[in-house]
Amino acid sequence: MTEDDLDPITLRNFLRPLNVGAPDALPLVHTTDSARIFSILKQRRLTAAPCNVFAGENLTYFFVGRPSYKLKNDGPQPYYWQLPLVFVTKFDTGLKFKRILPFDSGAFRNARLPSHILNFALEDFDLSEDPLLVRKLIATFYGSNENYFMRKAYRPEDLETKHLLNPMHMEILSLAHLYSDPMTPNSDDRGSNIEMQLDGDFQIADGNLLGVVLPREFRRAPALIEALHSLGCRVEYYEMYPLQPSQYYYAIYNCVESILRKSRCL
Repeated sequence: MTEDDLDPITLRNFLRPLNVGAPDALPLVHTTDSARIFSILKQRRLTAAPCNVFAGENLTYFFVGRPSYKLKNDGPQPYYWQLPLVFVTKFDTGLKFKRILPFDSGAFRNARLPSHILNFALEDFDLSEDPLLVRKLIATFYGSNENYFMRKAYRPEDLETKHLLNPMHMEILSLAHLYSDPMTPNSDDRGSNIEMQLDGDFQIADGNLLGVVLPREFRRAPALIEALHSLGCRVEYYEMYPLQPSQYYYAIYNCVESILRKSRCL
């Protein structure tokens, strides 16, 4: 026996040898303020920004498959340019991902995830050395892209039986509980969504944009609509009502799901 024999099994080491029927790669989803739509289209890129979780790094953040990022807007009734703007892009394994994590890194760093998963080091969950492991993660913990999108994860005891998990797999079991346990009033689906951190800007001018979701008010700008359609992507609009910002995400999820289904990703 060596000291290495006493190392708990990390997520990447667990997933790498598995022979699972991995589904096709789900698209990536980036959320930002609608006010940025004109500058993004002029530059044809999502611009990396200084990260407040990983100090000194300029990153572009995506979630796999779901528009899980929630904008911080405390106003009771926002203007349309303050509402979410969502880009749905192809999953390009050739991109230089700084980190790939199975949950929101900010929620982990700020201890907003359940205490059982905070016992482990964040880097133990990083899959950036092999982006194809994302497909294996979805297949292993959810079974299909649709189950992942709907947050219907396998129960931990089922995974434990299927993969003969033991105490060396503590991190794997903790992740299974995070994915399958009911959400609390203080949580949202960022804890069960795969986060992709891109080291640098993301180009949207080479056919990798599948869809855009934005408030319907922007339809009154013909030049904007022409620019969107010139990218060859699907455009989905959601209506504005006298609602708080958080109450728009049901409509945004429906729009993203429509793009995924029309693109045959679900």
